[in-house]
Amino acid sequence: MELFYSSQISNQIALLDEQESRHCIKVLRHRQNDELNFTDGNGNIYSGKLSKADLRQCEITIQNIQQEEQRNFELHIAIAPTKAMERFEWFLEKAAELGVEEITPLICRHSERKHLNMERCEKILISGMKQSNRSRKPKLNEMTPFNKMMNHTADVKAIAHCSSGDKKSISEIMQASSLLLLIGPEGDFSEEEIKLATDASFIPLTLGDKRLRTETAAVHAASITYFLKN
Repeated sequence: MELFYSSQISNQIALLDEQESRHCIKVLRHRQNDELNFTDGNGNIYSGKLSKADLRQCEITIQNIQQEEQRNFELHIAIAPTKAMERFEWFLEKAAELGVEEITPLICRHSERKHLNMERCEKILISGMKQSNRSRKPKLNEMTPFNKMMNHTADVKAIAHCSSGDKKSISEIMQASSLLLLIGPEGDFSEEEIKLATDASFIPLTLGDKRLRTETAAVHAASITYFLKN
């Protein structure tokens, strides 16, 4: 199913932005009165007719709305963006495809990237959502200092790190209906950050006996989490 995205929906009319409009007309060669499907990123899938075929702004007349069933589990990944931006963008794409509910970019002591182009990140999330025919776009928060995450709430809070010590596996914490998972930068979390998190009731977590890249660890954790929940 071809799936477009619109954030401008009012009075049974949806507008596609210029990028979506050009893709619709130039690439997919849709014409006026063609039937299209699109989502608002909030769990709704709309169907309708292309009432105005314009390269700058297409209009769709809505004929039907279906709401995607919401999971009974929410995963929030707080992750330190990688120095190589393409690797973090790969994570965003896969997180959207897997259906991660919320993402917070972290600023940690060992972070090598402390600024993001949020507009570009949102576009990648939209692309990943459409690619997997999902109707829910992950919520992307602003860059957040590590210590600010200590006040966030979830049924279970966990921190995946490479330091030694007793740790639980993902399967041991899956009784929760919501999970906040911290994934550190390429230099891992500092010992001070690990202590701060454990003092704030974050559970030390292992993702296996191999050292994973930041973005790989996040996708690996999300995949296991949803597999166990489903």
